[in-house]
Amino acid sequence: MKKQFFNSKKEQDIINVICNWSEQFFSQEVCGFVGVKNDIYTAILCHNKSRSPKNTFTIDPVDYLFFVEEYEPIFIFHSHVVGDEKFSKEDIIMSENSCLPFIVYSLNTKKLNFHQPKKTRIPIESVNKFKK
Repeated sequence: MKKQFFNSKKEQDIINVICNWSEQFFSQEVCGFVGVKNDIYTAILCHNKSRSPKNTFTIDPVDYLFFVEEYEPIFIFHSHVVGDEKFSKEDIIMSENSCLPFIVYSLNTKKLNFHQPKKTRIPIESVNKFKK
């Protein structure tokens, strides 16, 4: 899967593209970043480097470094191919360790879930805009 970019001023457009990418690449967990620059949101779909992409996701750290150099991060997103929209223990640990909010989309339930880590520099208001 090639890296893809999507830009919009509307939070709902970003949520829609995350759901669409998840449905389009349904055989594996999709993953990527959402950030903002000059009041425009950007969603970036990254290559899932996991050895088991149907069950987990791994983002190349270099992709993250390029992302934060260009954009103010808001959250990391991924999909669940198996199960529901509840976060796994690993998801929560990764969110807490990265200090970035996570959003997950379940292909089975067609629902989103949000996790705000205990320590983050991302204002909760920035993430809450996407919950509407």
